Amino acid sequence: MSVIPSIILSAVLACGGCPAPNSNAACGTYESLCGVREILCGMGVDFCPNTDCGYIEDFLNDYFNCGNQNSGNGQTAPVPEITIAPALPEVTPPAIPQITPEPALPEATMKPVIPTAAPTRAPQATQAPQGDSSYAYQVVELVNQERAKYGLSALSADETLMRAAQTRAVETVRSFAHTRPDGSNFSSVLSEYGVSYRSAGENIAYGQRTPQEVVTAWMNSSGHRANILNSRYGKIGVGCYKNGSTYYWSQLFTD
Repeated sequence: MSVIPSIILSAVLACGGCPAPNSNAACGTYESLCGVREILCGMGVDFCPNTDCGYIEDFLNDYFNCGNQNSGNGQTAPVPEITIAPALPEVTPPAIPQITPEPALPEATMKPVIPTAAPTRAPQATQAPQGDSSYAYQVVELVNQERAKYGLSALSADETLMRAAQTRAVETVRSFAHTRPDGSNFSSVLSEYGVSYRSAGENIAYGQRTPQEVVTAWMNSSGHRANILNSRYGKIGVGCYKNGSTYYWSQLFTD
């Protein structure tokens, strides 16, 4: 119940009944209005001037129905009921999932790639196996002595030719022949050492223990003597290699 209807009910109970007012007078001009209507008018309640409010019951009905349009049959139109829509349930917004940022990837440590160049090998001169070089040079001297006996010019000891001859002395340990262990002719060792020539010859021997013994043995062989006394040759190389207790000898001649 609202505040105004409660006051009206209290006023009605206090006053009991009221004489019928002048139905043509406005709310504030009823001099003979009983206390109920005075109270209501003082509270700002406006009464319909066309309504017969002679009885409290009619007065109350008129008050609550005042201003409503009458239907065609003379009945007061029902006051439409106001239906209050039920409160909408509170919608809980869905929780926004938290996005966990992915951990930053560690920065890769890039090391500069330094290309490694293949080592360049310095060209190496072909080295002859170690031998008795003093014996080799003694053989050169003895050969020139023999050539001098026949009026021939001395042969010059060529260092490259000496190394090539030393290689051949070592090879004769495996193959005592004018063919090398790989099957090639003895003259291929000259190309191997870069020796240029027009003609070449070779003497080999083994078992002689001194330079004099080996030169004497060669001079006693016609084929070996022919190389030593060949007037076309101008250079000589001698090799001496000792394998165990045995000496291996070689001579190379070129023009």
